[in-house]
This record gives sequence, structure tokens and C-alpha cells, in this order.
Amino acid sequence: MKATSQLSPAQSHYVLSRLIEDRKVSSRDIVQYLSSMQNEIRALENRLEHLRSLTRGAASPAVRRGRKPGRAAKAAKAAKPAKRKVVLSPQQRASRQLQGVYMSLIRQVPKAKRTVFQNLAREKGRQAAVDQIKAELAKRK
Repeated sequence: MKATSQLSPAQSHYVLSRLIEDRKVSSRDIVQYLSSMQNEIRALENRLEHLRSLTRGAASPAVRRGRKPGRAAKAAKAAKPAKRKVVLSPQQRASRQLQGVYMSLIRQVPKAKRTVFQNLAREKGRQAAVDQIKAELAKRK
């Protein structure tokens, strides 16, 4: 009989509280279950990412012949999500750097005057807006 599927959330809370009071389940057990839930979520996300990479036409991971990987290898693989290296063109890199400069400068401008510079960035480009903001900030100092 599956009692868990028949319990409401309030009933589940009551049962868990009683188990703790009767010392059949400790708070430490609950923490372990919750952390195992996070580990399971992480493993599922890794599996999904692997499946997505297969649908993108990426090469499948090399198949190792012989022994199966041990627990330590599986745990290490599950703990580290695969990181993709982002390759930027020189134009993209320059654009992102200019965007960072623009964002750091626009935050120094009072909110009431920001729309002027934002419109300038839209119309003439971020470089023109950066030059104007620098000139405006230089006047104040």
C-alpha cells in the first residue's frame, strides 16, 4: 500500500513531525534526504545536458572498454557540470567591453538624465554615449 500518495501535504507534515518526536527520524536524516534530492537533481541536469549535446550533433563521449567506472569516477562526473568554452570574435569581445564601460558610466549619471544618454546610445551608438557621459562627468568634477 502506497501511503505517501494518499497523504495531503498537511498530513505528511504531521507524520514527519510525529516521527521526529518519536525519535524514529532525526533532523540529520531529513537534511541527508534533502541533500540527496539536490544530488539527484544535479545528476538529472547532467544527463539532460548530455542528451542535448547529442542532439546538437556534438561527438559522443568516448566509450571506455574494460572495467566500468567506479563510484568515485561517477561521483566526480556528476559533481562537475560540463563547461563549454565561449568563443567570441574580436568584434563581439570589443562590443562587450564597450557595453561594460557604458554600463559602469551610466550608473554614475542621475536617473533623471539617463534617458538622454540612452537615446544617444540607440541613435548614434554606445561609443558616442560613452564619450558624452565622460564629458558630462568631467564637468562635475
